[in-house]
Amino acid sequence: MSGFHRQSKRQKALKERELEIEAHWARGTNSKGLPVLADELLLEILSYFPPIPLPTATQNSVDTSAHVSRCEALRALSTASSNLRRFFRPYVWERIEVCAGCPAGESVLAYGLGKQGDKEFAMELIKQLEIVTIRDPCLADQVR
Repeated sequence: MSGFHRQSKRQKALKERELEIEAHWARGTNSKGLPVLADELLLEILSYFPPIPLPTATQNSVDTSAHVSRCEALRALSTASSNLRRFFRPYVWERIEVCAGCPAGESVLAYGLGKQGDKEFAMELIKQLEIVTIRDPCLADQVR
């Protein structure tokens, strides 16, 4: 009788472990919703966040709020799942830009702050360059 009792405890423990593993994989795999959309539909979503034109000698005004909104939206989308990361990450890093209104750590970059403001702009630029060259060199291919 004790052999039967030991066997059932072992079987029960194995069954519980199997259920834990199944629950873990069910939580970790997103097989519904936005992450499983085809690339064509993701491109349609991306079209709502058009790239901001580069400033030129004749047109140097930049809509920084649109630029910041686009970057934040694409970063948020790229962190939602591995498929969205694969798709949106190249668009997040297609340009290295630092402008007034861009978040830099816990502050927001602004003009007219003198040397301290210039230092913050330079540090943000260095941070972005470090990301694409040292931390994740495969991003360097994405920068145009």
